[in-house]
Amino acid sequence: MKIPDNALDDVRWDDAMESWVVKETPEWIVSVTPMIFNDRLLFTRREEYPHCWTAGWCYDKGGAAMLAAIAWDPDTERDPVGFEKVAGDAR
Repeated sequence: MKIPDNALDDVRWDDAMESWVVKETPEWIVSVTPMIFNDRLLFTRREEYPHCWTAGWCYDKGGAAMLAAIAWDPDTERDPVGFEKVAGDAR
């Protein structure tokens, strides 16, 4: 899959969640949070944002979580690709 050149145009930093918001759907917010030893892709129900997250996947440092968040379609795929471990899933 080729990542579009404008894939990062709508990415924004959210101070409340301390996370990069990568995409939003009517029901979900997909974001990436830098952690000490890894990065975490977070999946949050819109009505619960920014107080908690619904599911999280850990990735090695270096951009893998951001690329996975961009490529992932949460409306048609259960999990993003390439994660190292599931941090939690309350779906």
